[in-house]
Amino acid sequence: MRAEAPNTRWWAAALGSGLLLAALPALAQASCRQLLEDGPQPLPGCRLQDGQPLLDASALAHLHHDADGLAVILADGHFYYQHRNGRLLQVATLDNGPDDFQLGLVRGIVAGRYGYYDRDLAQRIAPQFDGALPFDPDSGSAGVCQGCRAVPASPDGQHSLLGGRHWRIDLHGQPLP
Repeated sequence: MRAEAPNTRWWAAALGSGLLLAALPALAQASCRQLLEDGPQPLPGCRLQDGQPLLDASALAHLHHDADGLAVILADGHFYYQHRNGRLLQVATLDNGPDDFQLGLVRGIVAGRYGYYDRDLAQRIAPQFDGALPFDPDSGSAGVCQGCRAVPASPDGQHSLLGGRHWRIDLHGQPLP
């Protein structure tokens, strides 16, 4: 398996603790912003259509992709990864930023359901869960739930998944005992 990049949370270090959280309401007012190492920047040529970012050729030309071909977009208060291959995926929010890849997978949100996607943003585990946690590198499993809901657990934006049925899955989406 591929090792995770040592500093996959560059945006957190670049923005400083709490800065992104404080900026989210103002940034959400703009159509789209790209998250860069020096902070969120306007993304010309990006607009919202049906709640999703729509990128024209000028927006695609302005995107700064990382070594894995991914760019981070903030649109309508949600984070998205955009891959050079053209795929765009809304991802879960973790620590006031876009979800990190764990064991090569990231939590994606499609039609309000959580699934898991690889670094090419190809679906690996179908979006079928009402809630999902990142994969744990130690156990190789992730917590998922049906019929649950996210509720604020602390003033700093952390949430807990309450109610419903909870279980753990492996990297193939199979339930674990």
